[in-house]
Amino acid sequence: MTPARRSMGAPSSRLWALAFGVAVLAQLVVLYLPRTPSVSAPAMTDKVVHVLLFAVPVAVGLRAGLSTRWVAVAFLVHAPVSELVQYAVLPRRSGDVWDVVMDVLGVLVVLVGWGLRPGGRYRRTARLAIPHQPR
Repeated sequence: MTPARRSMGAPSSRLWALAFGVAVLAQLVVLYLPRTPSVSAPAMTDKVVHVLLFAVPVAVGLRAGLSTRWVAVAFLVHAPVSELVQYAVLPRRSGDVWDVVMDVLGVLVVLVGWGLRPGGRYRRTARLAIPHQPR
C-alpha cells in the first residue's frame, strides 16, 4: 500500500472522504438548482465558478485516496452531462459549451498538478542516453 492510499480507518482518510462527499454534494446543488441565483457578479465569475466546481472535488477525491483514473473519468463525463441536463431538463437553466470547457479545465489542472507533485506520475525524470560521438 502506497503512502497516498491509507486505510479508510485512519482519521485523516475519513476526513478527506467526508470532505469529498461534501464537495460533490455542493457541486451537485450548484449545478442542478432549478435556477441560478440572480446575483450581479463581475464578468467571467461564472467561468471561474465552473473551474472551481470541478477542480475542488477532483483535488479532494485524489487526496482522499480515490483512483486517479476513476476520478478523472467520472468528472470528465459529468462535465458535459451536467450542461446537457441543464439544457434539456431544467426549465430555467441553459447549457453552455464554454461552461463544459471550464469544467474540463478544472479537472485537467488538478490532474496535471497531481501528477507533478513529489512522487507523482510526471515527476520522474527520464535520463536520455546519448552515445559518445568521436570528434
